Amino acid sequence: MLGEVNKRLTAEHVSQVEGIFQFDVTKPDGSMDHWTLDMLNGSGAVYYGLPRDGATANTTMSMSEETLRRWLSQETDPIAAFMAGELTVEGDQMMTMKLAVLQPIFNEASDAVASGATAAAAPAASPTKPVGSDVFEDVNRLLTAEYVALVGGVFQFDIAKPNGTKDHWTLDMLHGNGTMCVLPTTCCMRC
Repeated sequence: MLGEVNKRLTAEHVSQVEGIFQFDVTKPDGSMDHWTLDMLNGSGAVYYGLPRDGATANTTMSMSEETLRRWLSQETDPIAAFMAGELTVEGDQMMTMKLAVLQPIFNEASDAVASGATAAAAPAASPTKPVGSDVFEDVNRLLTAEYVALVGGVFQFDIAKPNGTKDHWTLDMLHGNGTMCVLPTTCCMRC
């Protein structure tokens, strides 16, 4: 879902928040993932890992994966999670109040993921759906700037259909958060 958040961030949001947040997220197996919400640079970014380029977080929020899911899916908010002991905050605690500016984005991202999951679970409505759609749409939802930084390339997949024609898919792992799309489309015009 954080990829969906990333798609919606703008420079206007950055000017309203002006800070870097680190999310330390404990997974069910006890291991921890780190995510960064950079609302200090450019149009903002969410990415997997610690703050980049020597930056430090103004605020570090630690929570379980379940608490993060509940927050981003509008089942709770950071203040309620903090009061319930499900969230700890280190650094500038007042910065968490600025996250309210981003709550509409979190809501939109949550709705987009929910509708995408519903669409992915539904059977194909049309026999003309491109071959590989289900797999490649799932890949597209999982792409992040972190993966783009690791890969740094553009790949084309030519998938043969039973009738002998081909669907052409492009995986752009060179720009932004990455994109997986079927051609012809405008999503890979940078490639």
